[in-house]
Amino acid sequence: SGGDDGGLNERGGGDAPNPTVDGSNPASTGEYPHGARAYAQYARAPHAKAAEAYPEGSGGVFSFSTQLRRFASSRALLAFVVVTLLLLVGGLSAIRGMRNELAEWRALREKKAARREKAEKAAAFKKSQEEEAARRRAVLAEAEVARVLACPAVVTEAATKAAEEAKAKGEPKPRKDHSAVHRCVLDLGGPGTSTELRADSEKGGDPSRCVVCAEFLADVAEKVKIELAGSGSKDGAGTADRVLGTACGEAQGGGNSRHGKLCDSLLTLRKDVARPLGLGVPPRKICERVSQKDSLICELKAAKEGTVGAEGGDVAAGDAFKRISLLVHPDKHRGHHGAKANAAFRLLKQARDHFDLKAKREAERLKKEEGRE
Repeated sequence: SGGDDGGLNERGGGDAPNPTVDGSNPASTGEYPHGARAYAQYARAPHAKAAEAYPEGSGGVFSFSTQLRRFASSRALLAFVVVTLLLLVGGLSAIRGMRNELAEWRALREKKAARREKAEKAAAFKKSQEEEAARRRAVLAEAEVARVLACPAVVTEAATKAAEEAKAKGEPKPRKDHSAVHRCVLDLGGPGTSTELRADSEKGGDPSRCVVCAEFLADVAEKVKIELAGSGSKDGAGTADRVLGTACGEAQGGGNSRHGKLCDSLLTLRKDVARPLGLGVPPRKICERVSQKDSLICELKAAKEGTVGAEGGDVAAGDAFKRISLLVHPDKHRGHHGAKANAAFRLLKQARDHFDLKAKREAERLKKEEGRE
């Protein structure tokens, strides 16, 4: 150890260590209690053995603060900060995306709920309109049954009144009309028919003007109203156009003969008819307006009694039977009205058969007269 001792005294000699910067002696201050040898050993210790040369609590250059400063200046910290920031930004973006998706999902759910509520309201309104239309048809059906059943009494009363008036005037008694009751049942004119009622309510005008068009468009307008109530659509013209096309297709396919001819004109003026029909304009006014462009619309009248059709029957009686049977048929009546409906439907069939037979006989008579000529 002699060599070591000599080396220790190179700067200050002996055992005394070199003084510090402020001039104090570390050995004398007690900072290194082991003396100058320990101080020199620590000062000359290799850097690789710094942990052994400077034990814990020695206050050497490799303290915790020095290591922290070195770590802070290293690339590892920079990478750590970058990764942390990226993760933070990614997390915030993910949270924002989740919030946006949640908001979109809530908006979609509210939209679906609103659409479902709107559809439910439209369905409920359509159902109420259908029920109201069914009630109106039921009232009309009951009234029509009562009218048909009352025809024999009404015709008899009218005949008695006419006979009394003729007797009072000294005129001969009117000839009995065997077709009067059947004419009343089929509503072809005379006492107890809607034609007589229209003539009383429309004095000064022609009650038969536009009647075919008005009756046809009245049924179409009822269907348009129900369709608009169920769909909730504001496109009344489009709905009316579709319903009008369907109704005309049925009419031209074998319905009322006059309705088929009417549809030829209505479909030509389809837009002029559908637009006001979707807005709720009364059917008769629509017919009068479009008749200015096509006069056939209001000139077309119901078939006259005695007109022979292609099948040999009375066209007027056949059209009337189809129209009235929709109201009088027993299937349209239940309960205590069933018996009355059966009786009225029997009268309706008898009236149609009566006029069909009458038309066939008239056609045969005319054919014979042509053969003689």
